[in-house]
Amino acid sequence: MKRYVLWCYYLVKATVLEFGKNHSTPHNNIIVFGSSLLGDFIMSLPALKLIRKCYPSYRIILLTRASPSMQQLNSDSNQEKSALTIPWLELAQPHLVDDAIVMEYSHPSSLLRDIRPLIQQLNPKYCFLLTFQAVSIFGLWKKIVLLKFLGVSCSVWGARRRRPLLSMKQSQYNEGFYRHHVVGRVRSVLQSPIVAELKNIDFEFDLKIPLSALAVATNLWNQHGFNTKTVIAIAPGSIKEHKQWPIENFQKVCEYLLTKEQHQILVIGMPGHHFLGEELTKMSPERVLNLAGAHSISVIAAILQRCALLIGNDGGAIHLGDSVGCRVVSIVSGIEYPFSVEPWHNVHHAVRHQVQCAPCYDFRKCPKSHNRCMKDLPVNEVLRKIDQVMNLSETDYTELSLSQQQILKKTLSGES
Repeated sequence: MKRYVLWCYYLVKATVLEFGKNHSTPHNNIIVFGSSLLGDFIMSLPALKLIRKCYPSYRIILLTRASPSMQQLNSDSNQEKSALTIPWLELAQPHLVDDAIVMEYSHPSSLLRDIRPLIQQLNPKYCFLLTFQAVSIFGLWKKIVLLKFLGVSCSVWGARRRRPLLSMKQSQYNEGFYRHHVVGRVRSVLQSPIVAELKNIDFEFDLKIPLSALAVATNLWNQHGFNTKTVIAIAPGSIKEHKQWPIENFQKVCEYLLTKEQHQILVIGMPGHHFLGEELTKMSPERVLNLAGAHSISVIAAILQRCALLIGNDGGAIHLGDSVGCRVVSIVSGIEYPFSVEPWHNVHHAVRHQVQCAPCYDFRKCPKSHNRCMKDLPVNEVLRKIDQVMNLSETDYTELSLSQQQILKKTLSGES
């Protein structure tokens, strides 16, 4: 309650007393306000690519908040805990993003003291709000007020919606046109008249893996003799517990994969998921290597680029693997509608378990406290999908991916 009162105080102070203070000529800076979660960042890449394409001479600054995954990664680094960074930003810097500003919502006074002067100094000419389309009107309003509170005096692209969000979600699902988060972010960017003039909209996930990270992955393959193996990555963890498939089920998946001699398993994840990797390693220490928390995000991207398959819960890892060309079997909860959050190139390879209470759109915990959408998801369904994806030829895999992407992109043309 005390934090809520503080927020109200500072918001009123900014909007009533401070709003509109900066009337100087805007600089060639663009603020992009979006989520700091790895998965959300990956799904924002096509939108960031469009902004860079249409504003090549501008500095693009990502404005975001400190996420749990970001805090965990930085707490295990040599940096000071207060000096929060975005570990995956180097994959998109500087060709998509020039810099980033990270906020901590837990200290609203620091926003006024530290962040607002930075924004006022940047004095951006344009601002883009990248948010998934299921956000409520109240949630959207809060984001806009926050931007004004921080000193953003220019127009905010991405704030408009074509029709009421709640009815739009249900009607689009019923009509067979699904609003994927990637499409939603691109549509937000298209509210800029300059971006809207583009004839063809490409969905490019333009990540650039550093040479140093590629070298680490190459050394790992040479050291363990992976060049003659079929390497499969598994991401058993999740930042949110209600998005996590039981570890016992991942053990059964590993048991199945290990029946084939050429398979080698790598476990990836956050430092806090290392214990899950240890549970899987016990099954076969020679053929299951636990890398959870052992490498940077850039190195994990280089590793996934070499893997034949990635199996994991809905989260940053599956989107990272998808963006670097790895085949992905994703295990997705019932929080959101089907075909809205699955990895863009591997939408068709997701596994879900339908329950009556889905979608709940509760990103904190299971509102029913049973988490059946994950706990009741059968192991056999995941194994069947693994076999299906592994047996696809490169041609069939590519054609299936392109076909599904065309369906997802139809929402941009207003066909829904």
